[in-house]
Parts: sequence; C-alpha cells; structure tokens
Amino acid sequence: MKLFKTFAAPVLLLVLLVFASGTAQAQDTRSFGLTALIQNGQAEILVPLWLGDALTLAPGFSLLYIENNTMEIGLLLMPRFYLDMQRVAPYISARGGVIFRMPDSPLQSDTTDILLGMGFGGEYFVNAMFSFGVEAQLNGFVVDISGISDITLRTAAAVHANVYF
Repeated sequence: MKLFKTFAAPVLLLVLLVFASGTAQAQDTRSFGLTALIQNGQAEILVPLWLGDALTLAPGFSLLYIENNTMEIGLLLMPRFYLDMQRVAPYISARGGVIFRMPDSPLQSDTTDILLGMGFGGEYFVNAMFSFGVEAQLNGFVVDISGISDITLRTAAAVHANVYF
C-alpha cells in the first residue's frame, strides 16, 4: 500500500497540470477532454489534450482491485492520430505506460510491468464536444514475475465515451 501513497502525489500533480494547460489554451476550439474507456473489464480515465486538428495526447490512469487478491494502478500515455476528421473519424493510436501490481498476500511481492501497444479505431462525434468510440488493440507487456521478466502479447477491444471542453 505504501507504493500507492508514493505515486498518489505525482498522479494528482499530473492531472492538475493537464487541466491547467487545457484552460490556458484558446476556448474557441476543443482544447482538452475527459475520456472513460473500458477494455476487458478494466476501466481507464484519460485526459486527451488536442495538439492540433487531428492529434491528441492523453495521459491517464487505471485502477483495478480484485477483492482479497491484488490491486493494480496504471499510469498511461496515449497519442491518437485521426485519419479523417468527419462525424465518424477513424484513428491510429499508440499506448505506453507502467502498471504497478500490489498483491494483498505477504507471500507475493509488488511488481511493475511495462505496457507498449497500438490500436486502430473510430470515434463518432455526436457534436463537437461529445463522442463515442471503439478501438481494436495489440498490446505488449514486459511482465516482472519474481524477478524474471516475461514478454506477453495480447489483443484487446475497448469502448470509450469522450467529453471535450
């Protein structure tokens, strides 16, 4: 649990910086947003920052608690490049991050995993400030198990809802 306290302050600082940078930009276009993403039973919260007409960079986090077993905290960074900005906008994405796994059992040690992935999806803009999307992903994990690193490759599907400001 002390690992959670160690990373709570940097995560809070990151979220505050993201909101501060978004409000400092011009208000006549989308500058930042809030995304709720669900994939394979795990939820993520992302804060996409619009860096141009067709490019976002979204820092985010995930939290997963399995009762009487383990807790995982993920810190993520996800750039997304839109191929055609229409009402339905296809995009290519990348994912990177770290996942801190903290088992409840004293017999298991905390681990840190690295995530690298890519995706292809589409976003349906209901209007300029609200959208839904789906994404297919291919993710690679460098998993640390008892000091031995293992590389895992997984496919995933995600759905997300976005509100932009």
